[in-house]
Amino acid sequence: MEPRLKEIYSFADEINQADFDCVVLLAMGGSAFAPELFSKVFKETKNHRKFYMLDSTHPDWVKSVSESILPEKTLFIVSSKSGSTIEVSSFYLYFRNMLERIVGTEKAGTHFVAITDPSTPLAQLAKAQNFRKVFLNPENIGGRFSGLSLFGLVPSVLQGIDVKSILVTAEQMILKSKLE
Repeated sequence: MEPRLKEIYSFADEINQADFDCVVLLAMGGSAFAPELFSKVFKETKNHRKFYMLDSTHPDWVKSVSESILPEKTLFIVSSKSGSTIEVSSFYLYFRNMLERIVGTEKAGTHFVAITDPSTPLAQLAKAQNFRKVFLNPENIGGRFSGLSLFGLVPSVLQGIDVKSILVTAEQMILKSKLE
């Protein structure tokens, strides 16, 4: 992932210059675990933007997140390896409809970023609906390793977490284990 860091940090700089107060991660399972863990481990970050993770379809949690944000000042990360996770698709439609009513159909796409594998329905949808950015993750990275892929890194950088140090430490651990 190190070759992708420049792209990720450049995108984070773009978002930091934009008028977003919150980031909401719309994900389930492996796409949600690492950003949640990193947000708890690295509480002190460079970015004071509020971060919410919507990984439950429980109506009270969806309502709580919806009431905690101003949609027009929120960036939504639509994250799905398969690109067809029904819960994530439902979250997207819910917030897309909300944003279209507030900012209009033309501007709504600028509030969304997708993280998915190439050639998925989500990748196609993101292109068709003019998402702000689409991150295509390497297909050969399985779900259990997604924390150190774009699924874990992009949301974490948007929280202000220094993922470069996480990757360097992971590399050092790999090298050490090979020497032993």
